[in-house]
Order: sequence, then C-alpha cells, then structure tokens
Amino acid sequence: HVALDPYQPNWYPHLQLDVDGSGGAALPDKTTGPATWSFAVFSTDQLGNHMFHGYMYGLVNTLPNTPTYIGAQVSTSATAELSAMAYALMWALSVVCAQGPPDLEWPALTFVFHFDCMLVDGVATKFFNVAKHSILIDTIRALSMAIVQLAHASFEHVPAHTGQPW
Repeated sequence: HVALDPYQPNWYPHLQLDVDGSGGAALPDKTTGPATWSFAVFSTDQLGNHMFHGYMYGLVNTLPNTPTYIGAQVSTSATAELSAMAYALMWALSVVCAQGPPDLEWPALTFVFHFDCMLVDGVATKFFNVAKHSILIDTIRALSMAIVQLAHASFEHVPAHTGQPW
C-alpha cells in the first residue's frame, strides 16, 4: 500500500475519489495473476482546476488470517473493484475522523466516489444482493452507510476507459 495522509485534505473540503480494480492477467500456465485495486484522490477548486492529492493501491487479499483481509474469497476483477471501493471508503472515513466535527474553520467534507463497475454501484448504493464475497460486500455496505452519515458523500458511475475525468 502507498501511504495517503488523511490529514492533508483538510484544506480541500470537496474531494473526488476515483476507484478502480483490475483482474489478474492470464499466465502461461493458464492460471491468473493477482488482481489489483487502486484509488486516487483529487479536489476541484472554484475555477474547475483539478488538484491531485495522492493514491493507494494493493493486491486483492484472499487470505483470511492476515491483517489486510477484507473479505475477498478469490482474486478477480470483481473483487478488485470491490476492494478498491472498500479501501477508498476506509480512507474517507479516516479523513473524517482526523478532521473531527465540522465547524467554522473546517466545514463538513464532501466526497464523490467515481467508479466504472456497476457491481460496485449496486453494492455501495443500491444494496444488491450478491451471494459471493459476503464479508467484502457487508464491509462496503457498512462503510458506505457510515460515510453518508458523517460527511456529504455521493457515488457516481463513470464510463470505463473513455479518458474522461468524471
């Protein structure tokens, strides 16, 4: 994982999080390589300029007895997309906790989560019933409910692989 400081964005109360995952590529032995997840954090100023704040990434962890396990049972593009959302939500909650309650100096934070996977949308916002990966699904649901209670948060689907920022 790459460290992304939860204290830094306090100067930028309107944060955009781009969330994405990638499935493992086919290997010569007909197995697949590890799936990866990532998210990047940006803000937009009053003139529409984008500012990059940082990113986090990692491998999808399927080992239940390890510290970074969040519920993925297999390493696929779907669990990579879901893992990316889970880690982005955890980071956003850490920012809210680092800031403390809103006041005149620090207004309530706004987070917009951008993703290209409809499964992520269904899990984070519509509570689709998904049979696989129940721990990971429940984690995302709990985190998404928490962030909308503690900050202004919205979730937006964006077209995949189009080059448009949002």
